[in-house]
Amino acid sequence: MAMRVRPSWRRLALDWLAPLIVVVVGLVDVASHQRSTQFPGSPALHLTFLTASAIALGYRRKAPIMAPLLAVLLVTI
Repeated sequence: MAMRVRPSWRRLALDWLAPLIVVVVGLVDVASHQRSTQFPGSPALHLTFLTASAIALGYRRKAPIMAPLLAVLLVTI
């Protein structure tokens, strides 16, 4: 039986650093362009898709093909 090795907190922090940066940059972008043609629709809807795509990016080690594809799909909807 194979033993599962738990990832260290540093590895987990590095895994989630990029998605966190994506969310922060996206929050600033959506907040600064609330009433523009770049973001038609509700800011809450944009933030929901942004957060979902960042969560998908966080799982890129477990699903190296599907996680980035899902993130791109959610951002381009």
